[in-house]
This record gives sequence, C-alpha cells and structure tokens, in this order.
Amino acid sequence: MDNRMNFSSANNKIKEMFESAHLIFEKKTMNAILSFLSKIHIYEEEENKIIPEIIIGNGIAGELFEKLFQCELFPIVQANEAEINIERILKPIIPFCDNGWRLFINIENNTVIAGVMRSFAGPSAPSLLDNLLMPMPETGFNYILIDVLSKFEIRLFSSNGDSLEIDYRFTYSSRMDRDAMLQRMIEDIVSKLPPDDIKLEAQKNAFLKVFTLSPKRVHGAICLIVKQECPLPLPGLLEDGIILPAPIDLSQALIELLHTPDVSSLSEKYYALTGLLLLMMNTDGITILDNRGRIRGYNFFIKPSATKTKIIGGARKRAAYSLIESKNPNLIGVYFQSQDGDILYERVNTDE
Repeated sequence: MDNRMNFSSANNKIKEMFESAHLIFEKKTMNAILSFLSKIHIYEEEENKIIPEIIIGNGIAGELFEKLFQCELFPIVQANEAEINIERILKPIIPFCDNGWRLFINIENNTVIAGVMRSFAGPSAPSLLDNLLMPMPETGFNYILIDVLSKFEIRLFSSNGDSLEIDYRFTYSSRMDRDAMLQRMIEDIVSKLPPDDIKLEAQKNAFLKVFTLSPKRVHGAICLIVKQECPLPLPGLLEDGIILPAPIDLSQALIELLHTPDVSSLSEKYYALTGLLLLMMNTDGITILDNRGRIRGYNFFIKPSATKTKIIGGARKRAAYSLIESKNPNLIGVYFQSQDGDILYERVNTDE
C-alpha cells in the first residue's frame, strides 16, 4: 500500500489558476514555481526569516505596466527560459523583500526577466498591492500575486480577479478576515481625529500601510489602542513600562507631510517616526497608541490574569487576552501578532 500523501489538490488549484490567467509556461518552469511555493511560507536565508511578496506574469516588464500601476521595476536577471532554474535566480533576489520590495518574474517569448518593483507614491496613496488587486483584464497584463499571510498560509490573486488561500496546517482555524481586522483597528486609531478632515482617508491609508508592514518587520507584538484621555500609568493594569513624556504624534507628522509634500525633511521625519513605532513593537512588552494616532508608551508589561477564553499560546497571547477581557473603559482594542505571523485585533468592552 502506498502510504505517501501530498498536497495534490493545492497543486492542481494553483495550476488551474495560472492557466485561467493565461500563464502557460514550460513544464520545468511550472514545476520550479510549484516547488518554490511549497516552502515560501517558511523561507529563510542564513537563518533569517523572509516573507516574500511576488508577482509572476507576462507583459509586466514594461513602461505601460509601470505607468498604469504607479510603480517602478528594476530588472536584475534576464535569461532564456529553457536554460535557467527559476529557484536559483530567485535566491539572490528574495532578501530584498525584507525591505519593502516586491519580487517580479516576467516570462514571455521564452525569456525570463526577474527583479524587484516598488511604488513610490507616498504614505497615503493606495499601496502597490491595492493597485495590483484591481482586475484590469482589458489591459492585456496577465499575472499572479503571491503573498505570505503567516507561517502556515499563503494567498494568491490573479489579474482576472481569482483568489486562492492555501493553509499548510492539518487543522482548520476559523478567523475574521485579516484585512477586515486591520481596517477595524485603523478606524479605532483615527476615531478622535476630526471626522470632516479631508485628509482623514489619507491618514487611514497611511496607518494601514504601517501595520501591513508589521508581520515583515516585527517578530511578535502587542499594540494596545487606548482613548486619548487614558492616564498613564493606569493603576492596576498599565504600571510597568516606558511612558513618553510627550506623545509622538504620527497623525500630525503625516498632516504636515501631506500639506507640504515637496519638503523632503518632512517625508524623512514621517518615515523615521513610523519606523520607530515598528521598532517599539519589536521590543518586548506592549506598545500603546491612542485614538488620535499618537504613540503614548511602549515596553509595558502586565500580569496575565485568568481569562474566559481558552488560550493556546505563550505569555504574549495570554497578556493580549487579559487586556481584551479587562473591560477597562480606557482601552479600545488590542492588536496581537504571533511570531508565526498570525494576527488578531479585538475590541475591549464590546462583543463586536
């Protein structure tokens, strides 16, 4: 009896998705792509975990594609499809994904061009991923987007609007869509900004970009959203941590940049401050933001209490649920990110 099993159903679905997107490659090339996708969710270089973002297609390595999707492509390798090993040419390029680049592979007319791409449209503009997710079949561009969601999951989107999620676990885990969770979190972070501010949507986009980067830059975190009037320290709950004497106002830094986009120092300031937020989240403990988009403190520790929710995980997850179930009226919501890349955002004092 043959006792060997594989993910043949996922294999077939991926092949069908490529064919539906009119991406027909040589058998050797397709097998190399499938081989790479089988380990993309746990990819490492020199023991450094990397979360690749990839686009594979044809017709995408040209000026029209760059103009339509507001991005720039930087080719690194060009070779004959029959003479190369796709996995081998990806190996020296993938580390660039750690710094915000998306890897592209263009295969057409028996030629492979691989390199990196990025949008430079600014912090509040739609992200490159947002632009690429808009189906535009009439343009003639055919591509598949591949993104790692966690240590266990990858997601594929095609230029014709198809999508596929692959979970490498043997158990099913139901969860709210991570995009919906992040949107809910962003709404809470800006909830005390003037609702009639014409820049409010731009601020939401900017904060969304920051937290979309978190799984790539941060190896496990808790970010607590509090009301602007929340006192720190908060007796009985948030007493052990670093309180900023003056909150770091990310919202104000962005407003200054949006009003005077040509001043390079303001752009540098905004990116430095959002980078500082990610560094704070990457330290031990809880990072605290309020609902005006200000960093209030970080490196906070609490004593996890008994929770109603059965927790499978470590101290960080227990601390997150202790905050969620505290019912403290000063708290709004808790963002939890595991080392495996799973994320959760739940509001406090609500059953939503």
